[in-house]
Amino acid sequence: MPCTCGNWRRWIRPLVVCLYVALLLVVLPLCVWELQKSEVGTHSKAWFIAGVFVFMTIPISLWGILQHLVHYTQPELQKPIIRILWMVPIYSVDSWIALRYPRIAIYVDTCRECYEAYVIYNFLIFLLNYLSNQYPSLVLMLEVQEQQKHLPPLCCCPPWAMGEVLLFRCKLGVLQYTVVRPVTTVIALVCQLCGVYDEGNFSNRNAWTYLVIVNNISQLFAMYCLVLLYKALKDELSQIRPVGKFLCVKMVVFVSFWQAVLIAILVKVGVISDKHTWDWDSVEAVATGLQDFIICVEMFLAAIAHHYSFTYKPYILEAEEGSCFDSFMAMWDVSDIRADISEQVQHVGRTVLGRPNKMYFGSTSRPEHTEHTGLSGRPEHTGLSGRPEHTWSWSGRPEHTGLSGRPEHTGLSGRPEHTGLSGRPEHTGLSGRPEHTVCLAVLNTQVCLAVLNTQVCLAVLNTLVCLAVLNTQVCLAVLNTQVCLAVLNTQVCLAVLNTQVCLAVLNTQVCLAVLNTLVCLAVLNTQVCLAVLNTLVCLAVLNTQVCLAVLNTLVCLAVLNTLVCLPS
Repeated sequence: MPCTCGNWRRWIRPLVVCLYVALLLVVLPLCVWELQKSEVGTHSKAWFIAGVFVFMTIPISLWGILQHLVHYTQPELQKPIIRILWMVPIYSVDSWIALRYPRIAIYVDTCRECYEAYVIYNFLIFLLNYLSNQYPSLVLMLEVQEQQKHLPPLCCCPPWAMGEVLLFRCKLGVLQYTVVRPVTTVIALVCQLCGVYDEGNFSNRNAWTYLVIVNNISQLFAMYCLVLLYKALKDELSQIRPVGKFLCVKMVVFVSFWQAVLIAILVKVGVISDKHTWDWDSVEAVATGLQDFIICVEMFLAAIAHHYSFTYKPYILEAEEGSCFDSFMAMWDVSDIRADISEQVQHVGRTVLGRPNKMYFGSTSRPEHTEHTGLSGRPEHTGLSGRPEHTWSWSGRPEHTGLSGRPEHTGLSGRPEHTGLSGRPEHTGLSGRPEHTVCLAVLNTQVCLAVLNTQVCLAVLNTLVCLAVLNTQVCLAVLNTQVCLAVLNTQVCLAVLNTQVCLAVLNTQVCLAVLNTLVCLAVLNTQVCLAVLNTLVCLAVLNTQVCLAVLNTLVCLAVLNTLVCLPS
């Protein structure tokens, strides 16, 4: 139910401050308790320091978001700004959680990487919505401006035609990143589950290297389209000071990406090695933790920059009364994103089928309009004032108007004289008909735009085909990796089996040797016993012989004594 309290803008900010203080009173003791519970190592200290930066970052970002909700007076501009401001707290909280639980880092980083593409897209929508509001005839204004050439390193490519072609291609160039980044993130998750992702390791055998290359190309092209759009509309965008806003978005996205690549290079060259893991499980976990810690610190600086670049102050003067529920729900409304993606898909589909395209920015197309329209959704046949060139007189006949929107002077025949872009009547022939009319110029422009749109669609189709081929190659590489791993596992199993067989044979031989030893010992014992027995027998025989000898001696002595005693 919507909030009906008229002064909700007065109490909503103190309420949010009180809630955040209560959150700090609950979370801070838990963090201290967690720090005291475990052994205080480098990992725990880094997590605690990063938490301090996170809890300094969140109030700065939430305050800016809350101020935009309180002064929600221009939804078409403030809705993209609020989405961009959410980038900092999402980045910081995500990195803090990943720093505490390294095993789930790959999964929580998925949200951060997808939101990164979402932020770049919303920045483009912010610029286009501002231009659409300030310059209803922006397409015609671009068409009469000097041709914007491509920037390095694409300076050798043919330039995009000024007008709707430039706007549409820049928008499509940014939109492709919002599709490529989530797709590569899902592929990274699948590869991580299959064990072939190997984050931070530059190798042609893992999926991380190929995904980094694809993401880098897609991201650079999206940023290139934003820079090209700014160069073409630098004067028109000067009032909103887009340089600071662009740097805030670009620095957060690019710094977080390239510092991850730099850390991976440091791991590759051995600067970060297994010698010092600081309570982490592996060197890859050290690299991921270092990346998350640096992001937590950087987001504090980014929150301050966002607070001044995407300030709410320009929207205070036009403050209107409204419900807090409507302002809060508008922040989560993504119907414009859904409509924009549907528009791009339909455009590509019509191009593939060879049907006429309805090119427009920011409004719903009507069935009767198949020609190119401007950012405001009106037909292209308008003057620089945004009003149609053909107006109707009281007689029911259309009067041709110039750039001012007023009917031009007619000739003596009562027919309107055709005027050029300058608003002055052109010279006519004897028949009173114009030699060079605005209609022919507009028709030629439409034909040129149609040809250019066809070329754009073909280029987009080629890009999609290349991406599909690249994805196929990545899948084949992953499949080859899995096959190689399966073969390696088979070889390892065979080696283990051979080792076990060898060990069994060795055990058998050892057992036989032991058995032989025991038999030999038994035989030896038998021989010893026989020798001892022989010795005992010999001793017994010797004793018997000695006894017999003694007995013989005694008998002899007795006989001798007898003989001696007889004569007497």
